[in-house]
Amino acid sequence: MFYKDDPQRVDPPEDVEVFEEPITHLDICEYLSDADNLWEALCIDGVAEPYPRGRGFYYQRQNQLQHEKVHEAIHMAIEQQDFKALGIIVFDQCTEYARKQIEISQ
Repeated sequence: MFYKDDPQRVDPPEDVEVFEEPITHLDICEYLSDADNLWEALCIDGVAEPYPRGRGFYYQRQNQLQHEKVHEAIHMAIEQQDFKALGIIVFDQCTEYARKQIEISQ
């Protein structure tokens, strides 16, 4: 293809791929080393909502149900003294919150 404004310009390759560096466990640990970030991850802000930008009734209700499910899972794990399940819940919540915040900041 020939461009009138710049004859030296060429077409970009057809299969251009954008490579993003993956977020590593070390990145997550570094983010959570700040006490404020860790406490935000552990509170209700850390719960991954299915519709984080949802404004309608349906979306807000789904987000509320997600919070209730997490509350119930944590309560059941404590009630049954299931420390492994409690650890998995806390680990997942913190790492996903950190991953989301790192992606936003990039």
